[in-house]
Amino acid sequence: MVDLLYALMLRSGCDAAGAIAEYIGGSEEAFVEMMNAKAAEIGCTSTHFTNSTGLHDNNQYTTAQDIYRITAYAMQYDVFEKIATSYSYTMPATNKNDERTITHTCSIMNPSSSYYDETVHA
Repeated sequence: MVDLLYALMLRSGCDAAGAIAEYIGGSEEAFVEMMNAKAAEIGCTSTHFTNSTGLHDNNQYTTAQDIYRITAYAMQYDVFEKIATSYSYTMPATNKNDERTITHTCSIMNPSSSYYDETVHA
């Protein structure tokens, strides 16, 4: 699950989102229902999910305020904070693949980027 979360959050892995949704919810649809219920539970009033990937759908929407609520809720969990603030992650070898390192798709997370602010990442 940790490998899937890193793939989802660092590489925007839609396949990881689907695997997580099916494992946690039993199906994509059931997981999306869980996402909407949790969003409502934490006070999101202008958010509606239709998929676990975040890919565009005309019926999927949110606001900056609701994204803040979701992020603040998620940051209560150490594993989320650790993954969300990581630039890279080394996945251990499996019976199908050698050890491999994945990196974040966002330039602002790259310590070699001119956009990187080490005071934020300290």
